Amino acid sequence: ASLKEGQFVETGGYYTKGDAGQAKYLIVAAQAADGYSDHTLANGTVAVLQHSDSKLNLLQFGCKFDGTTTDTAAAQAAFNIGGTIIAPSNAKTKMGSITVVAPISIEGNNSEFEDLGLVSSAATIISPVRLRGMKFTTTAVAGVNAPYAINLRNIDNIDIKKCTFVNVRTSIRGDNGIIQYGVLLEDNEFDCNFSDWDYVSSQQDVIDIRGIQNVNITKNRIFATNVNRVFKIAAGTDQPAANPTGITNVVGLNISNNFIRGSVDTGGKQLLDLFNGTVEVNFESNSIDVTGFTTIYESKTGFSYTTLETLAAHNIHNNTVKSDGLFVKVQGAYGATGWVSNSYDTVKVSGNTYDNTSSLASDATVSCRFLNDIIVSNNTFNCKNIITDHYHLDISSCKIVNIQGGEYIRGGMVFATATTNAGGFAFNSQIEFLTVNGVVIDQYDNRAAIMPKDLPVVKSIVITNNTVTNDNLGASQQSAYWVRSCTVTDLIVTGNTAYIPPQTSLEKLSRNFSTVSGRLIDKNNGWLDKIYADSELNDISNDVNTQGKYESRVVFNNTQNLWVYASNLTAGGGWKDMAKNTINTPV
Repeated sequence: ASLKEGQFVETGGYYTKGDAGQAKYLIVAAQAADGYSDHTLANGTVAVLQHSDSKLNLLQFGCKFDGTTTDTAAAQAAFNIGGTIIAPSNAKTKMGSITVVAPISIEGNNSEFEDLGLVSSAATIISPVRLRGMKFTTTAVAGVNAPYAINLRNIDNIDIKKCTFVNVRTSIRGDNGIIQYGVLLEDNEFDCNFSDWDYVSSQQDVIDIRGIQNVNITKNRIFATNVNRVFKIAAGTDQPAANPTGITNVVGLNISNNFIRGSVDTGGKQLLDLFNGTVEVNFESNSIDVTGFTTIYESKTGFSYTTLETLAAHNIHNNTVKSDGLFVKVQGAYGATGWVSNSYDTVKVSGNTYDNTSSLASDATVSCRFLNDIIVSNNTFNCKNIITDHYHLDISSCKIVNIQGGEYIRGGMVFATATTNAGGFAFNSQIEFLTVNGVVIDQYDNRAAIMPKDLPVVKSIVITNNTVTNDNLGASQQSAYWVRSCTVTDLIVTGNTAYIPPQTSLEKLSRNFSTVSGRLIDKNNGWLDKIYADSELNDISNDVNTQGKYESRVVFNNTQNLWVYASNLTAGGGWKDMAKNTINTPV
């Protein structure tokens, strides 16, 4: 009763002295009070919480962080004010849905927030939202979708670092045609096991981002078990058919330097699904080791709207991937009249290492449809466990195709296509310019290692300086290079080499069953079938080790019935097989 308007009061705690909720209050005349940041006193005046530099301590709003109390209402009072919100260090609270209504920066201080779901209104743009050091957790409920820890709409400049997400989902969207600028997910850990939820549902995605520009997902650690997708990236409108001209695209997407591990029993789809309109994508230097996902990187449009701006650039660089699914699958826009000219401009796949761990039949390692400019260079694709029907590149209806360098390691049927008549590379209709240069392929049990086929109007096909190896010829092999049923202006197949066991019945190095109206050059190095036994390769004084030996020289080991190459030019240098295992060491 002695407190009067204008006075300042300092407390020793919120509930009790020493509970870390101490604060300074200003006494004002009677007014509405929320009971958390301001309190009606016995004499009718109101004590209003004072906070400097917009820093709000959640304990000063009545949050207990005792691990059992639900602190939702007290926390909402702090969120209503906005600014910097501070949690105690290494504590735990239970919270429900909290609405973000003002710009905020949350300092989580490694505290755990059980069942917290941050949401925002789709009618208001808020900027920025910054989260640090928060741990989001929940308790599984069988038969329903896992909850959202982050479910934000129409937020500009979202910055989330050093947070942990356990068995919860993250969704950030730009709805109502509002273009957003800036999402950063950096140095977070996503530990999502949806086994105890309805994980077969199509909604069980770890990270779902739609209709936002400038998205950067980098340096995160992601552990995903029985999820649907790790990343779903899409335009702001879920169904383009309903509103093809009002779509907000994702423009400027970077997913790089992430560490991703996981497995899916059933219901798994793409690890990264770029759905509808996504422009300018960089997928680089990620370390991925997963099972159960159909594809690592998939982008598709599949709608015939010329007004739908789709991908301007696909850059897939320097990733290390181990998976039992496909690596890259990209499909542009098409309609009743065929290819849409403003679909995908450039797709680049370079410097990646991909190991397919499956022993089952699967689609191509890289599959592209209805695109403009495709560049595949200096990758190492290894499908050594595939036993049937696999080939590395399946590219069709793309205007300009350029394959440069790279190593395509056999194992099982690395390039097998069986009944589809495709070879190591299968190129189909609407390709205008095709170049394959300087690649190393193990043909294994295919009709051809490189086979353009059924191309109706091609301006040029250039197949130069490639090397084909094969130590498992089957009945279907007919040539290393086969240009089949094409109508082409200029056809150049030159400087190519094939290492084939001497007992081969292969008809020709190259077969050209096509109509050529311009230049035709078919001049290659021919078969190279130098044969040596183990005893010769192991002898440091043998001519094979002392004369003409150079790094990567390939010879046939007829003792072990495989091709081996020199690890260096010295007489004592080892001979390795195509899987890079040392087979012979001269002594």
